[in-house]
Formats: sequence, C-alpha cells, structure tokens
Amino acid sequence: MALTEIGSVQVATLHDALQKAKNVAPTKGNAFDRAQGIHLTFVTDGIEVRATNLEMTYWQLVPAATSVENGWEMRLPSGLLSAFVAGIPMASESDRLRFLIDTANPRSVTVQFGNKKLKAKMATIMGEYPQFAPIDVDEMKDAQELASKLEMVAWAADDQGGVLSGTYIDGEYLVSMTTKMAARAHCVIDAEEAVVAIMRPLVPLIKLGTTIRMKVLENKLVIALDEASQVTSTVILQPYPVHGLEQLGKLPHDSGFTVGKQRFIDGLTRLLVAVRNDRLPRCSVNILDGQLHMSLRSDSGEIEDACIVSDQTWTVQKDLLFNPTWLIDALESFNSSTVKVRYMENNSKSPLHLTTPDGEYETWVMPMQDIVGPTPVPGAQDENVDEED
Repeated sequence: MALTEIGSVQVATLHDALQKAKNVAPTKGNAFDRAQGIHLTFVTDGIEVRATNLEMTYWQLVPAATSVENGWEMRLPSGLLSAFVAGIPMASESDRLRFLIDTANPRSVTVQFGNKKLKAKMATIMGEYPQFAPIDVDEMKDAQELASKLEMVAWAADDQGGVLSGTYIDGEYLVSMTTKMAARAHCVIDAEEAVVAIMRPLVPLIKLGTTIRMKVLENKLVIALDEASQVTSTVILQPYPVHGLEQLGKLPHDSGFTVGKQRFIDGLTRLLVAVRNDRLPRCSVNILDGQLHMSLRSDSGEIEDACIVSDQTWTVQKDLLFNPTWLIDALESFNSSTVKVRYMENNSKSPLHLTTPDGEYETWVMPMQDIVGPTPVPGAQDENVDEED
C-alpha cells in the first residue's frame, strides 16, 4: 500500500489547536451523532481545524506545509487524535507530524511522527459535517476585556437550559444568574447591542485569547480569539431578567463586614465535612464583636468555626442560613483577597451581597431560610479565634 503525504505540521502547534477543539467536540447525544470528531481541511497555507457541538463551534487555522491545491477534508475521532498527539515526546521543528493517505482508499489516515515508527492509523468518520466558516475580523468589535472578566461571572449561569443558561453582555456589564445566585462584572467592550449567549463552556478558550473581538451574526455570537482562531456560541433570543438584578443592586444593604476571602472559604469547606447525603446543607452565619461565626449541623454531627472580620456594621444578633456550597462558589470567583459582605437586617428574603473593595465585581447569594430574633451564637464564648490567614 503506497501512502502519500498530504501535509505536515509542527507538533506543539497542532496539539494546542486539538486540545481547544476537543473542548467543543461532542461526546454523546444528538450532537455526537451529527457532528462527532474533529474536522480537518488541508488548504494551501495550513490546516483548518473545526469542531462543533451544534450550539458552539471552534475554528483555527494551523500553519502547515501541505501538498494539496483545492483542499482535502477528513474527520477523525476527537479523543483518539488529540490523545495521540498529546502523547508524542518533546519534538523539534524538524520532527513534524505527517498525515499520510492511500489515495486509492482514503477511508483511513495514517498520522506519523516524522520518519519514526510512532504512528497511528485512524478510520475517518463518514457523513455530512455541519458547515461553518470564519468571518473577517475587520468586521468585529473590540472585546478584549472578555478574556479577563468572563470567567468571573460565567460560573453563575444555570446549567439546566433556558435563558438563564446564557450570559448577558451589553458592553458595560457581564451578568450570569440562576434563581439562587447571580454575578455581575463591570466589563467595557465595544458591543453593537445587548446579547445573551451560552458562554460558560467557552471560558477555557476565551480566557486564553490574545486579541478578543466579537460580532453578532444572525443567531450566533462570533468571537475571534486572535487572528487565526474563532469560536461561536448560540444567541438566546428570550428576554433576560437583567432588570431584576438592577433592582437588587439598588437595595440599601445597611449592615455587613469585610472578610478575607480564603479564610471564609476555608471555614465553609471545613463545615462541609459534616455533610454526607444532604443535597441542600444549611450553614449558620452570624456576626458578633468583630467575629464571623459559622456552624453546620447534620445527622453526622456539628462543626463550628470562626474568623476575624473588619468594617463591621452588623447590629442585630441573628443567624442567617445559607447553602455553604453556593457561598464557596461565589467567593472563589473573586480575584481580590478580601470581600465585602452586605445584608439587609430587616428583610428576611434579601440575598447576601458580596463585592470587591472597588465594586467592579459583585455577586448575590439567596438565603435558604431566615431565623428571626436573637439566637445562640456558635462559639461565642470561645476566646481564641483564628486571625486572617
């Protein structure tokens, strides 16, 4: 069987593109049936790498030496192709990855590491592949802040589908929310119009972008990561409840404190040791004399912890019950070392409001239940409370 080389590429460059494409390639369901694998197109100046799960797409042009004029297309298993390339040992520029085919029977492709014996024979995936192409970056608007700000809010998007599975982008703010929590970051970008799009799965790709630009095109949000790679996401056309969040932002949070982010997270994490099968654990949070007291009771037992806070304006002694996991998720999204926490003492349904010292990023976490009136404070008699880590 005579094999013909149709292209060769630097290993590290292709590895990077395949890992990104793998994040988008489907692994199950209807999308897998229709768009499984990674699609490669060999063109004059390189290899176009494509992947889609029917809601999102990834495209990148990888520089390569090719021996085709009109393009040669193939679709290979995403897991096998990316794993094989990832397992290739450190290579120099001269040790390139070669794609070889039998022109008489192109249903399989041999991927070989240089002229060495390390190679893999892969069956091509047959069937029609969804068509999509990049758009001219000159038609896009600057959106560089997405690279640093999107990860801060995307965690709060609902993973159950519907409009809340998207992130709201209006050129001034990014917003994600569920019915239990919300996150908003100040993000100035050159947006043509407000848009809601599914962004959470694309965070690993967008945060690595070097020259972020974007454009809404029909029902897609197209984002260029740089001059050679683009992603798209589905635009959600349902109205986004951003006005409700604006009302939350205007609430007069009249009491609160400032706490070290990591110390608060560590304390909440220790509380979760007492939880086994409870899907909605409740932790008690109380402020007294400059100390943040936390406790969690379950069938397994009870755990208490406390740490020092500052800027305390909390005046009413009462416990507030929250899901510790929700609080941890919110706290971990902060880049600052300290977090301001505010609460409305006279509104039992008011969420905790967490914000950075400069107010550029803020989250809200709904309480699970409010216990009105004075209650025993866990650990209130303890003399030794941990200082900030």
